Amino acid sequence: VALGDLDSRQVTIWKEFAQEKNMNFYNFFPTFISTTTSSADITKIYYLPNDTHWNEVGHQVIAQEWLKQYASYNKGK
Repeated sequence: VALGDLDSRQVTIWKEFAQEKNMNFYNFFPTFISTTTSSADITKIYYLPNDTHWNEVGHQVIAQEWLKQYASYNKGK
């Protein structure tokens, strides 16, 4: 997220893994990268200090985004 890379190594690895296992891939990188907010501010707002894990606000954003992605994967089921 800090580098603004939508196709990072992590995304590539997990996307391929999900495809191989016939699983849905939930990609939250665009949620934080596709914004006008600087990566430094994103880190301050959504992540624990000096950590790569989300804080309470970050978890709320992820929960909302997961619900959207889950609904799109399950349309018509």
